[in-house]
Amino acid sequence: LIMGVALPFINYLVDKNWSYIWDNPQNKIAYEKRMLINLRRDRNHPSVVMWVTSGNFFGHSQDQNPLNIGMTNWVTNNTNFQRNAKAGTEAIDIIKKHDPTRPVITHHGTYVGDVHTLNFYLDLIPLQEREEWMSYYANHGQLPFIGIEFGTPLFCTFLRGRNGFGNNIKSEPLVTEFAAMYLGNDAYTKEPQNYRSLLRNNFISEQTYKPMDNPPILLENMWSFQQIQALFTKNTWRSWRTYGIPGGLLPWTNGHGWSRTDSANVLVKMKPFESGRRGMYYPTVKLGDLKDFQEPAYKVHAAGKAFIENNNETLAYIAGPSSVFTAKDHNFKTGEMVEKRIFFFNDTRAIQDCNWSYEVKIQNKLIASGKGKELIPIGDKKSAVLYFTTPQEITNAKADGEIILSANIGKNLHADTFKFRVFKREAIKGNKDVYVYDPVGKTSAMLTALGYQVKIWNGELNQPLILIGREVLSKNYKLPFSLEDYIQKGGKVVVFNQQDSVLEKSGFRLSKFVSRYVFPIENNKITGLLDKLDLRNWRGEGTLVNPYPDYIHSAYERAPDNTPIYGWHWGNRGSVATHAIEKPHNSGWTPLLECEFDMAYSPLLELNYGNGKLIWCSLDLEDHAEVDPAAEILTKQLLNYAQNTNPKPRNKNTLFIGIDNEKQQLDQLGLIYKVAQKVEANAELIICGTLNTYQQKQIEKYVQNGGKIIILPRTKEETYFGVNYTQDENFEGGKTIP
Repeated sequence: LIMGVALPFINYLVDKNWSYIWDNPQNKIAYEKRMLINLRRDRNHPSVVMWVTSGNFFGHSQDQNPLNIGMTNWVTNNTNFQRNAKAGTEAIDIIKKHDPTRPVITHHGTYVGDVHTLNFYLDLIPLQEREEWMSYYANHGQLPFIGIEFGTPLFCTFLRGRNGFGNNIKSEPLVTEFAAMYLGNDAYTKEPQNYRSLLRNNFISEQTYKPMDNPPILLENMWSFQQIQALFTKNTWRSWRTYGIPGGLLPWTNGHGWSRTDSANVLVKMKPFESGRRGMYYPTVKLGDLKDFQEPAYKVHAAGKAFIENNNETLAYIAGPSSVFTAKDHNFKTGEMVEKRIFFFNDTRAIQDCNWSYEVKIQNKLIASGKGKELIPIGDKKSAVLYFTTPQEITNAKADGEIILSANIGKNLHADTFKFRVFKREAIKGNKDVYVYDPVGKTSAMLTALGYQVKIWNGELNQPLILIGREVLSKNYKLPFSLEDYIQKGGKVVVFNQQDSVLEKSGFRLSKFVSRYVFPIENNKITGLLDKLDLRNWRGEGTLVNPYPDYIHSAYERAPDNTPIYGWHWGNRGSVATHAIEKPHNSGWTPLLECEFDMAYSPLLELNYGNGKLIWCSLDLEDHAEVDPAAEILTKQLLNYAQNTNPKPRNKNTLFIGIDNEKQQLDQLGLIYKVAQKVEANAELIICGTLNTYQQKQIEKYVQNGGKIIILPRTKEETYFGVNYTQDENFEGGKTIP
């Protein structure tokens, strides 16, 4: 449907200096006169279904707050907005006086008009939360809703700058680092060379780059960027259509899904003009204008294919269970009953027949199937529920499965596949008796449910492993011992998740987002058979932080525009970790898992300290271990690792051999070392700076006898320890390390 042409209002509300002038009666008269010219010209056109007046004037810093979307009269403390909204409403009343038959809206007008409209850019708010953004609106909304402009997220989200669009596009591209949040190491290994060249060629100095606005490299060659666009488009459109928002999402830059080809400029000869033909006529037209968003005039990328599939007139897909259709539950136990829903949508102009069928396979063996028929009204949806039971026995520790859906809605064929895994019931390895200090009780309850014998620890120092329960430290319970002394003397401690306050007071920096995608580090003894697919979107909801904060009536950390500084948080569903810790730059902490921006955060860290070991766990195990088998397995493997892995005391005799100005980097890292002029027999590690010939021969002999060395970066062309160093001004980094 075609929306009505603009009926300008803004020039009668403010002057060129943005001074308010609407209350001048002459301006209202002038506006009505000017508006009527457009209205009378177009009012009898059959495609005009609503009128649009001036845009981008009634936005508010809280208009993307999920509690405000589709609601009326929620701005109560902004006199300028209330004044402007009153003027906008008066202007709309003038339009309706002359045409009471059509709705009137404003572009990005919040509740000024008959439809709530919004420039809707959620950027990289966690995808699960974005999916559920319209959940409150679906139950409580008072106005129809249109996302007039919508971000999927935009290219500029992936740049460093956060100080306005003009400054943003002149800042450092961080596409790979942001994409890693969802793709892990694949984002780095599939980074194309021409993207690296873009970084180098556009660099000016410090944090300033040549302006970059949608460079084609991202659209045509950046696998990770397109994967993120496709993932966000697919999940958002499916969930929002299910909430009852069938259209009105207009993605800026077309969701980064298409790019024009050279064929777009080829001139196509049109049919000769025919007498009586209406509309404009051109003897030749560019192919890109004639075949908009179609090949060969356009190249359709992964994001474009996702948009076509999920924003079409019909849709069918596999969702979560009946209780929570947005849930991504995909880890199941043997012998478990599984429920999923299937949704079917019809946004055509006719009632549609829908014939559907599904198969459930585990390791390519059919275990369940079904079929059905639906009659879907115009502009409506239908759903069906499917059930299957996983096998009682599987050959290996886990088995891959999939649900395959096929649906015909009218003439349109739809297919969808949902992948899942089935896990054997995990036995406890190691000692079932665990000593726990847990006056809060949440960790103890989880461990008991998993089959452990929980022993209350009262401070006895002869226990080799102590578990400190979730939230114990953040609720100010006093430990019955010195944690530092206990570990220093050889004790092992696992600390389960704590509130952010205790972590930040300890000097850690935290991820402010609930992590739903966590990635194992290679050769990790804790994760074992678990991989990146198992460590995402766990069943259930995290409970460490408030899932739906009241940003209207409650205090929160504010950005300069009074929005939440890290965006609105909306739900904990599918959490894997809350308060993942930024990997400490200057310390001995070792990450065992990683997540978030640039894989720079870890929800599981260990520290060898003195003769003991400390493991800090920010995983939401207590919320998921009883329902998600991957979370259960990870809990048991974590405890087995803690029980049976001996601490590795850190080097006590690290030497530095070099010149004075090379020590600065070591000091900045907080490294503990001793300056030496020659190799000492008991050296556990030697850091090599600039060496004389005698020192180099000494160190070569030390290495041949099993010693370990680190070589600092070289600053000149030379042969050093058998390696030829040459200057390369064009070096852009490598994906493989020799």
